[in-house]
Amino acid sequence: MSTEPTPYDVIAYPPMVFGYSHPDALALIAQLHGIPAPPAARARILHVGGGDGLDATAIAAATPTADVLNFDIAREAIARGQSWAERGGIANVRHELIDIMDAADVIEGHFDYIVAQGIYAWVPDVVRAQIMSMIARLLAPNGIAMVSYNTAPGGHSRMALRDMLLHHVRDIAAPGERLAAARALLRDFAVPKAGDQPITAAMRKDAQAALAQADGVFFHDTFGHCYAPQAFLTVASDAARHGLRYLGEPRGGLSEKGFVDGSMAGISDDELLNRLQAQDYRTGRYFRASLFVHADTPFSRTLDATPIRRMWASTAAKAEDETH
Repeated sequence: MSTEPTPYDVIAYPPMVFGYSHPDALALIAQLHGIPAPPAARARILHVGGGDGLDATAIAAATPTADVLNFDIAREAIARGQSWAERGGIANVRHELIDIMDAADVIEGHFDYIVAQGIYAWVPDVVRAQIMSMIARLLAPNGIAMVSYNTAPGGHSRMALRDMLLHHVRDIAAPGERLAAARALLRDFAVPKAGDQPITAAMRKDAQAALAQADGVFFHDTFGHCYAPQAFLTVASDAARHGLRYLGEPRGGLSEKGFVDGSMAGISDDELLNRLQAQDYRTGRYFRASLFVHADTPFSRTLDATPIRRMWASTAAKAEDETH
């Protein structure tokens, strides 16, 4: 592993927590599919390339009997995560400096939940090729892995915007100066102009969204060193080559979560995946958080609501008055 600072050491990615990748959320989907995934309280949980690991630390703090490991290649980020855990007295989470290329060989045991949040489309090809192999090696039987990524076709206009930005800052070496120059260009470019072509209009919308991002998110996600949106079918096929099978998504309705209705009963995985890819093309989808299991894990795509009877539900909704 290189000892040189990574771009994430130079400009920090802001700490984040993602509710949809929490093991309880993944376990719910798995159990509705008939997979006996364990509750977070007795699970081993792995966060791949999780930066400072605030997400992993939050899970560990809320679930003190879980065993949580977060790893990343950015030294400053890992140091922050270690400091937070130590100061908070959170003993069931570890933050370790590990390269994805080495992870399958140096990490011991298996994990019930593996989360690769915001990695797959932002690493070089050689690293991306290793991610599914690593997941297949480290995922426990009946385990659930979540891999999030920007998708094509939605990512194409963002790629065009990134190319424009990289051209604009081509002679600027200092990261802070590159960031300032890119933001200055976007402030002008984001304003719609009469006669805009469709691709330009789409790029301007992406520019508006980029300007609203925190510096760390904008610098790394929008015009970082690597950005390669992936077609859904490419990701699912890559997973299949490593003995993994697509389950569904943690967000959205029942069809998003991998369930089919009566009219699609008996549909093959190949046909389902091709339909999902076609839907991405029709909607211009730009982001997925796909769930995978071992190919030999039995599950059903027909919803069985029986497990719901054993579950608790929570909501962020607030009553407006006594009658609502």
